[in-house]
Amino acid sequence: MKKLYCISLLLCLFFVSKIAIGQIWTQKANFADSTNGAVGFSIGAKGYILSGDTSHSFYEWDQATNTWTRKADFPSTGTGTGGVGFSIGTKGYIVTGDIGQEFWEWNQATNIWTQKANFEGASRDAAVGFSIGNKGYVGTGGGHSSNLNDFWEWNQSTNTWTQKADFGGTARFSAIGFSIGTKGYIGTGNDGMLPNPVQSDLWEWDGDIASPTYNTWTQKANCGGGITQSAVAFSIGTLGFICRGMTHDFWEWDQSTNTWSPKTNFGGVVRYYAVGFSIGNKGYIGTGQDYNNNLLRDFWEYSDTTVGVNEITYLQNMAVYPNPANDKIYIERSNNNAMEVNLFDLLGNKVFTIMTSKNKNTEIDVSGINKGVYILKITINNNSLNKKVVIE
Repeated sequence: MKKLYCISLLLCLFFVSKIAIGQIWTQKANFADSTNGAVGFSIGAKGYILSGDTSHSFYEWDQATNTWTRKADFPSTGTGTGGVGFSIGTKGYIVTGDIGQEFWEWNQATNIWTQKANFEGASRDAAVGFSIGNKGYVGTGGGHSSNLNDFWEWNQSTNTWTQKADFGGTARFSAIGFSIGTKGYIGTGNDGMLPNPVQSDLWEWDGDIASPTYNTWTQKANCGGGITQSAVAFSIGTLGFICRGMTHDFWEWDQSTNTWSPKTNFGGVVRYYAVGFSIGNKGYIGTGQDYNNNLLRDFWEYSDTTVGVNEITYLQNMAVYPNPANDKIYIERSNNNAMEVNLFDLLGNKVFTIMTSKNKNTEIDVSGINKGVYILKITINNNSLNKKVVIE
């Protein structure tokens, strides 16, 4: 006999989980150049983008004033297009891409570029890079004849490169990379292996020299939303974030639970080869190229401050019930705007998508879905809320 639940859980009163009003995308001042294949990093409260393409222009964005200022031009004969960037302390670094094995350091205090020890891996495009402590890391990418899975560490103190354990997944290009604490992460991308070259996996590298698993790769939960390449990622605290390439999908990964949660969709047009970094508790995405190969200059800020749903009228009276459920889930709301409903499992895999138009009340059949805990993402007018639901 099926259980009957008669308690309606009003989202405006109970079990609210980082509602869309707390997850805000705000457009900031446009980047100075329209560019594709740019490289970026952050130092303190400033963000930096090297234009790429045919320009050697290098710009600083001030979070406090929302202004771009041109700094010393990138001195290499190449432009850095398709390369990677990372920062250590008050210095930023550019490597790979069209500059080959050249490795350049920019000093924020002096605004001077200095060439450092050449990268010792093969030349490549579309690699990933990040930093942990006083060391920088570069791995994967597309080589001249094949994709790569090697992984390299640069020590700022000694200006030397050391090869570390090869990336745990398949050799690939256009992956994402970020770091959290002493751990580094690489995932998604294109490994060129038919019939399914585009990947969704995420791997963790242990950079803690005191750890018994130091210099090893461990596979984590597949990236939320599924396969993607040319995505953009950054980290804030113990959370990683990914905006999937050529979609508005934006996902958060929790290092402590190894789970993915869908967040408010990216505010700009869909794109690939964008730049992403974080400053404090905010994330930034900008530049790139759209479906029609138009070069983009827009620059967006993501912030997440959990606030009450009273600030969005149409969320005030929305109810999702019953919870737990075993046959149907009902969504009741006060308006009739078009609504998109997605259900995801805790690994970020999409179970289904439902689009409704002008129906205030929506009935969802979950009778054929496996028992477990899921995340229900409801999107109206580009505002989203996430609700954890149990199906029994």
